[in-house]
Amino acid sequence: MKKLLFLLLVTSIGNSLFAQEEIVETPIEKTKKTDHYIGVQANYLVREFFNFGGSNSVNLNPFGFVYHLNSIKSGIGFRVGLGPSIYSTKNIDGLATINSKGYNLNGRLGFDKRFHLNTRWEAGVGLDAVVVLKKDESRNDQINNQGIISETRAFSTSYCGGPMGYLRYKLRPNILLGTETSFYILSTDNQNRTPYLINLEKC
Repeated sequence: MKKLLFLLLVTSIGNSLFAQEEIVETPIEKTKKTDHYIGVQANYLVREFFNFGGSNSVNLNPFGFVYHLNSIKSGIGFRVGLGPSIYSTKNIDGLATINSKGYNLNGRLGFDKRFHLNTRWEAGVGLDAVVVLKKDESRNDQINNQGIISETRAFSTSYCGGPMGYLRYKLRPNILLGTETSFYILSTDNQNRTPYLINLEKC
């Protein structure tokens, strides 16, 4: 009798366990909300490979590196641009030796609105705020009857801003080729200094 009751108890527990509904967790798909771009300016590279002997043109886009973020739904986003450059030159012209060194630092922050023209083309318009820092140091050594050594230093800070626009073509889903144009109003503060001027003839 005890064995019969034990078997009935085990059978009822087993039925209750197997009668429970099986719960299956469905993974939640994450929807992409923004597009991120990292851009590199190709002007210098194009001139290096396709130079047909003409004079080098002035680079009108000093921002060599750009980060761009846009909302997929609204197309609104912001972008940051940075263009650092450092130079050091030495020119010998007869009895004069001129050494120059300095740097240019260009920074940009702006926002824009992107429009999809079709599956390959997209365009955008926006506003930018730009700051440009420049420093130049020149030393001029003249070995002549006067024997003059002079040094000058020039500093400039520029603030500008204005509207911009761009056009891009999607080569692949993660590779875009684009061009842009901008119209900036510029304000510059220049400071020129001459630390010393030495006449070796009088020393």
